[in-house]
Amino acid sequence: MNEIEEYYCGPEVNRLSEKRWFDRPAAEDIPSCIFTQEKYRPLRQYALFRMGFSVVTLRNCRILREIIGDGKVLEVMCGLGSYTAALRSLGVDVRAADDMSWMESEKSRYRVWKENAWIGDIEPYDAVSAVRRYGPQVSFILMSWPPQNDPAARQTLEAMREVNPACRMIYIGEQRGGCTADDSFFDSMIDVSGEYPQMNRLRETYRRWENDGYFDAQYIVR
Repeated sequence: MNEIEEYYCGPEVNRLSEKRWFDRPAAEDIPSCIFTQEKYRPLRQYALFRMGFSVVTLRNCRILREIIGDGKVLEVMCGLGSYTAALRSLGVDVRAADDMSWMESEKSRYRVWKENAWIGDIEPYDAVSAVRRYGPQVSFILMSWPPQNDPAARQTLEAMREVNPACRMIYIGEQRGGCTADDSFFDSMIDVSGEYPQMNRLRETYRRWENDGYFDAQYIVR
């Protein structure tokens, strides 16, 4: 095990059989105790390494599928592609893109993540380029955990509005002040989650880690 893998998958994690919940394919659900009990805290690093920043379960993705219906989806900044893999397993037509710029540095602790990708057809586009190329063809843009203090999330939303005003964005990440996106995104986003009756169930079934008092949630925005 190399130094970077040791950071994510050290002895504390290897003693916990519950790490299986974060391996592919996505589990139907993950027990809520994993996210609340202190003894499972080391699993967060393992989950980042094996699944990504969002916790993906089939139970939650089944409700996403209800929202998506027969529409096509473009996942941008897809990371390991865990959302795309789970949604595809449920019959959703999803295309995934990520330029992997976040793992380019040889010193990056993320550089071995690519070996854990859940799908083999991640297209090498940054989010805005992917939206300009495929946005006119889809009904939803899925964007999970865009980079913190970076205009990329806002730029992606603006590109979506430009190429396909009828498209909606499924945003998964922390709220303003947290570790995703920047203030310009939250100033720009228009939350239309209330238009979707499934949203209460979607949020109730979403599993998440708490991060210094912040936590991620799911929104539909335009």
